Amino acid sequence: MRAQVGDELTVRGHHPGEANRRGEIIEVIGLDGAPPYLVSWQDGEESVLFVRTGQSSGTRSPDAVHETGRIVLTHREQGAQ
Repeated sequence: MRAQVGDELTVRGHHPGEANRRGEIIEVIGLDGAPPYLVSWQDGEESVLFVRTGQSSGTRSPDAVHETGRIVLTHREQGAQ
């Protein structure tokens, strides 16, 4: 998985009925867009998110969606709202 600041993440609930968690990547800690990422979640919390490497790749394109297990990453163009 490769990301950039401003990309959006959704972490799907692990158990039935558990809500999804949505956030925005505010810092890429890994090299060349690789995890871990510092994420600002919609509930106001911030945390470091580690994603297993090798599960997903692909080219970065505007508004492209990449899924890695329970994590959905949506790439955003720089400057897009």
